[in-house]
Amino acid sequence: MPDNVTVHRDIAYVRDGHERQKLDLFVPNADGSLPLLIWVHGGASPGQQTRPVPLSYLDDGIAVAALNYRLSQHALFPAQIEDVKAAVRWLRVHAVGYNLDPNRFGVRRIRGRASGGDVGRDGSCDRVRGGRTSGRLQPRAGGGRPLRPHRLPANGRPSPA
Repeated sequence: MPDNVTVHRDIAYVRDGHERQKLDLFVPNADGSLPLLIWVHGGASPGQQTRPVPLSYLDDGIAVAALNYRLSQHALFPAQIEDVKAAVRWLRVHAVGYNLDPNRFGVRRIRGRASGGDVGRDGSCDRVRGGRTSGRLQPRAGGGRPLRPHRLPANGRPSPA
């Protein structure tokens, strides 16, 4: 890990929650609020949970949150989507403390049809607010599509390409 990155591991995003309801947060040391890429691993296929977190975004001044969530053997669907939304809400509430811009959160999921793809897709399409803090994500990228949340304007809406 580069010296200019602060790593926060095993942050519980649900108080007294399941052991899998944790995230790792990688934050480049920089001035100003940073955009955040939220990485949702796949969990349905063997080996999907061990895919490497895309830390190359750190070089571009984008923080990365690697989410863990309850798998189907721990909780029935749609608990996985609820976990991602809970993590996003937690990150928004605590954004200032970690130097994050809560209006520039994006999600990246693994390529294919593994559960990370479904959870990332469905979690990013949330239009309902949970409590007072939104679990909604603005941009979305799957597999190989580039994600550039640092290009989002302050209102969080992507501009046409």
